[in-house]
Amino acid sequence: MAAISACFAGFVSLLAFVGLFARLANDVRRRTPELGVRMALGASPRAIHRLILREVVWIVGLAVAVGVPAALLAGRASRAVLFGLSPYDPVTLSVVAGAFVLIGLAATLIPTRRACAIDPVDALRTP
Repeated sequence: MAAISACFAGFVSLLAFVGLFARLANDVRRRTPELGVRMALGASPRAIHRLILREVVWIVGLAVAVGVPAALLAGRASRAVLFGLSPYDPVTLSVVAGAFVLIGLAATLIPTRRACAIDPVDALRTP
């Protein structure tokens, strides 16, 4: 049962990473003209990075804010399969929430790098 749970947790983590990465990559592609205008008007790559990171922090924060209470509610149903661990263990909940925050930050690396490397002239030419 532990091996199945670990595989499921790994799959869910991978799915969260891929989903957030795809959303951010699409968002950066869709917002290329806007980001180009911002950079043409003097926005630094650091400001563009903060803009995208702020969006990711909001998404991940909302996911953790919804996920932790949902995990506490689901703890009652999973009590029978947990051996030596409480379903309300604050350390476990903190580690899992922290892992998903790290997954969210890792998913921003490539889209943020692409957004910071946008050439304002090329961005303004894109439809």
